[in-house]
Amino acid sequence: MLTENANQKKKKAAPTQTENGSSPLTRNVEETFLERVYREPELVVDMLAEAISLFVNGESDISRLMLRDIVNATMGFEQLAIKIGRPSKSLHRMLSQKGNPTMDNLVAIIGALRHELKIESVVVSFILNESIESVDCSKSA
Repeated sequence: MLTENANQKKKKAAPTQTENGSSPLTRNVEETFLERVYREPELVVDMLAEAISLFVNGESDISRLMLRDIVNATMGFEQLAIKIGRPSKSLHRMLSQKGNPTMDNLVAIIGALRHELKIESVVVSFILNESIESVDCSKSA
């Protein structure tokens, strides 16, 4: 599930020490996130479903940032660029805080992540008239 890019990042994520050799009081967020992804691979699957749900519910800015974190933790932007045929720099911009990806690009990114994570379907929840509804977004064969 996790590719070579993510494995390299994990190796770099070794705990750092302060100048006097003691452990730091705080930890790097990216390192903590990557460690958790390795301990709980299902976390990335849940995050992808949440990112899609946020997008559907009108919170595209948060959704883009979550997608960026998922790409970084799994396949990396270079591999994603190869898979969907878009430049890596463009993908970084699309999934930035002020990014504005087209629907075609979002579908391609989500599709590549689903393929990487071996997810057949994603269930999205949204609020409709103050009740939570769920929709299975899988493709029917």
